[in-house]
Amino acid sequence: MTLNLENAKEAGAKRVFCYCVGCAHLGKGFFSTGEIAVTYFLDILLDKMGKMDLWLEQRVGYFEGCHKMLTTYAPGVKFNWSAYRELLRRIKGLEAIDLDHRICCYERPDLIVDNAQKHNLNTIVCSCIGCCPPIRAAAGEEIQVKYLPAILQEALGAE
Repeated sequence: MTLNLENAKEAGAKRVFCYCVGCAHLGKGFFSTGEIAVTYFLDILLDKMGKMDLWLEQRVGYFEGCHKMLTTYAPGVKFNWSAYRELLRRIKGLEAIDLDHRICCYERPDLIVDNAQKHNLNTIVCSCIGCCPPIRAAAGEEIQVKYLPAILQEALGAE
């Protein structure tokens, strides 16, 4: 993070965008100097998507992420998780079933997959890019695991 911020400063950037919630936590908690803001990318999507029409007829499981349990390494850092969940609510035709986020995706991704299977879901959507690989590995070919921006892209009709 230090090197990224140094490179951003040299380039004249005012803001660094993080796609990983862990990086965003660390950046906001320890590396935000005021010169360069650290922003989680879902905050950008919330601002930029406005009132866009979103449509996707699908039923998915939403795994917000176990990050909610891991705030001790960056105390005081807050994210707007209810607003990020709202991005899915805004997609007409999409039914998103909340999966238990108290399960750590690295320790027990199989339980997340089991939870999705109990709801007869064939897709899990993650708001944290770090959650995708372990859940995808546990899901194998049985369940698709997608990153939230991919679902938003589909809902916009973009390829």
